[in-house]
Amino acid sequence: MRNASIAHLLSAGIGHLHVGSEISYVFARVDDSGEIARLDPMLLPLLSTTAVTVSSANSGMTRVQRTVKCAKCVRAMLTLEIAGHLQEFCPDVFTYSTYSEHRDAYIARVLSAGDPLECEIRDFTAAQGWHWRISDRYRAAVRSARLEARRSARRMLRRFGRHRQESVSTR
Repeated sequence: MRNASIAHLLSAGIGHLHVGSEISYVFARVDDSGEIARLDPMLLPLLSTTAVTVSSANSGMTRVQRTVKCAKCVRAMLTLEIAGHLQEFCPDVFTYSTYSEHRDAYIARVLSAGDPLECEIRDFTAAQGWHWRISDRYRAAVRSARLEARRSARRMLRRFGRHRQESVSTR
């Protein structure tokens, strides 16, 4: 959304602003997730004026599809490999130990969440024939149970709070 303001500032020379889509059209919706990216395909065109047309680019593709087709990423990695520096480069820039520390928790999130990005990853792994470990599925089940327990507790507290307010106001 902020990028649109720059395009409008420079509108005399821009004409069109294509904002890299955060989300696929399939997952675009109004809901209570708090994620404004889910609204990008709907909201960005509303920021258009007669001077600048604003649109969401590549909303027809999932994040996984966009990542796989990222020519810049592939080009950079191939260049490093051809130069013989891929192994030197990766450990310094991409901290594998950090990834490894968080990997299992993230996999549990992927398997237990209904978020569009996690759904895309699950779909992609299925398409690739990749299988989750039993421990991954167990962690996901535990995570789901914890999340549901928190949601239930919040609902009960809200009801209790309303019930308590009603009983105080009737006295």
